[in-house]
Amino acid sequence: MESRANYGSDIREQNRQKRMLRQKIHRMRVLAMTAAVTLAVTMGVAEISYIQSGSISVETDGYSVINEERERRADAAAALNMADSGIQKIDITIPDYCPVNYTARSPIAMVYDKTTGSVLYSKNENEKCYPASTVKLMTAAVALDLAADDFKYVAGGELDLIQDGASLAKINKCYALNTSELMDAMIMKGGSDASYIAAANIGRLLCDNDDVASLEAVNKFVDVMNSTASAIGCTATHFTNPDGFFDAEQYTTGKDMMKIAIYASEHEEIMTAAGKAHSGGKLLSGQTYEWVNSNKMMIETSSDYYEYATGLKTGMTENSGYCIAATAEQYGHELVCIVMNAPSSEDRTFDVKALFDISFSYLSDIGNAETETY
Repeated sequence: MESRANYGSDIREQNRQKRMLRQKIHRMRVLAMTAAVTLAVTMGVAEISYIQSGSISVETDGYSVINEERERRADAAAALNMADSGIQKIDITIPDYCPVNYTARSPIAMVYDKTTGSVLYSKNENEKCYPASTVKLMTAAVALDLAADDFKYVAGGELDLIQDGASLAKINKCYALNTSELMDAMIMKGGSDASYIAAANIGRLLCDNDDVASLEAVNKFVDVMNSTASAIGCTATHFTNPDGFFDAEQYTTGKDMMKIAIYASEHEEIMTAAGKAHSGGKLLSGQTYEWVNSNKMMIETSSDYYEYATGLKTGMTENSGYCIAATAEQYGHELVCIVMNAPSSEDRTFDVKALFDISFSYLSDIGNAETETY
């Protein structure tokens, strides 16, 4: 089995280089409020009805919209288009015999040890499935790859693209979020509104056009999601939207979702958001918010709570079943578990906990054996 023990250090170096690129973009001072310019000019007085107490005041106090140095946006767009170059392919080799013996209730399941680069368990890893809200892991990772650390995300017409029934963080038009708030809204709370805000704001940069239609901007961003998935080694994944709402043309496999989860987990901002039980305060534009993690494994008062869990993302639609990409750490090992198309929330949680427990028990036994041998 091909070893990937050095993967973590390699991807961290890659992310360091990306941060340097983002800092270069930041020094150009053009990314601060590009999307907001369009909102101020095109949304007009009618859209101001969306502004609630404590939100943006376009004319006076609160969050002011600026467009200085807008002429440099072409240079910024060119730099952004370079940001996904050099992404490292993630190779996952499935052994003939996996060391963890378990019969998963869910049709698709997998456990990967990031520390050693080993697959500990795999069931139907190449079977096609629908990813539901686990798609948001790729959305968040691509947004972090492309935007400067202090990028300001402003909600606009892209919110009209959200499908009825989608999970929401209740972000309205003209609200503004910083990166940390966006990650909490998207990854922790699971808001489709946050996903579309990220896609549209970055998509306009990639199009180098503040006036591009919301759907076109979102589609441009989704194109980058697909190219990033391909770059990390996904061979049977296709995205059509940034939030995971069911579409027959949006699909993945357990093995590909494992690669996406591994890639996302190397972004510190994603893991910070995913590791919170709840988040609250005031948005960049002044609104008070209070969000609870949709992954109940992170909430101590929940029956789903898992002591060693470190985060990541749940998902569910009628067509996808109950899905999760979960991470946990114990005995110096970082594990990633994928469960797709579980028949119920209870089955999903049961499988994840059991797979983590058995995997950690196996790793503990191996560690003890090595110590005794030494």
